[in-house]
Amino acid sequence: MSICWKVIKGAAVALVLEVLGAGLTFLFNMVLARALGAEGAGIYFLAITVNTIATVFDRMGLDNTLLRLRLQTLLLMTEAQSKVFI
Repeated sequence: MSICWKVIKGAAVALVLEVLGAGLTFLFNMVLARALGAEGAGIYFLAITVNTIATVFDRMGLDNTLLRLRLQTLLLMTEAQSKVFI
């Protein structure tokens, strides 16, 4: 099997999985909307949207900054103090 067919096969599998995932997401959202009603579903989807936007800002370096600050804090503490926070 040539590399071209391996790439095509991999792309086809990825496409099928992507379509399956989108279909399951749609089904889940439909069931959730029917179970919660219009107001409950609106609150849920608003919360998901806010969480997604917050995640974008979180990934803009905040994780690295927090890790660096945490390491600096641990280095400034005594050994006994640092064992409490680890």
